[in-house]
Amino acid sequence: MSRKTILITGAAGFIGKFLREGFRDRYDLRLTDIRPLEGEDIRIANLSDMDTMREITAGVDAVVHLAAHPGDRDFHTMLLPDNIAGTYNVFEACRQNGVPRIVYASTNHVIDGYTKDRYVTSDMAIRPDSLYAVSKQFGESLGCLYSDRYGMAIVCVRIGSALPEDHSALRTSRRCLSTWLSVPDLVQLFGLCIDTEGLKFEIFHGISGNTRRYWDIYHAQRVLGYSPQDNAERFAAEVVTHEKTAS
Repeated sequence: MSRKTILITGAAGFIGKFLREGFRDRYDLRLTDIRPLEGEDIRIANLSDMDTMREITAGVDAVVHLAAHPGDRDFHTMLLPDNIAGTYNVFEACRQNGVPRIVYASTNHVIDGYTKDRYVTSDMAIRPDSLYAVSKQFGESLGCLYSDRYGMAIVCVRIGSALPEDHSALRTSRRCLSTWLSVPDLVQLFGLCIDTEGLKFEIFHGISGNTRRYWDIYHAQRVLGYSPQDNAERFAAEVVTHEKTAS
């Protein structure tokens, strides 16, 4: 069986690094970003260039769309052209080229307006906490339209705190006890989003099997067979010690 060809946009970014390493022996990777990546064959491209988007999406089996400005940035100069118009260009280029699947990197911030005592499922109304979250929710809505209208498989992952296990935040942040997504679980989840047959439009919460989670992962477990291997609870004692020391 031939390997799938997967395009990763934003491949030079923080999450792109983990997926490059996790997928290198599994797929034929095509990489793109606005900056070079030492030691990698990467196409330098801007999301605003529709002709280039059509060129680099041609002939791939799926696109993992990571490229975006993270966090609240200037709306007109950054969020609008890249997170909104750029996402449209990627989706539309895929449609024109007959790419059957897009795995869209959304964010937990589209639902982070809910209080943390509320268990949030993927079918609940969004409660964005920032303009950044609004810009990412545009991609979810666009994905729903492209799936319904054009029959594409669009899989949205609302990524939590995607951090390697040696990251200091895991030992200092109480929030991460609920929102952590380990690197192995990140790679597993995105791989399932690429390979699971029969998907149409789906939204999954991207976190590990954290004891204190307040975002649902049952949907991903049921639909994808997602089986998280990690739990942030193992860092709880260190977080408590840090809080006592800091107070």
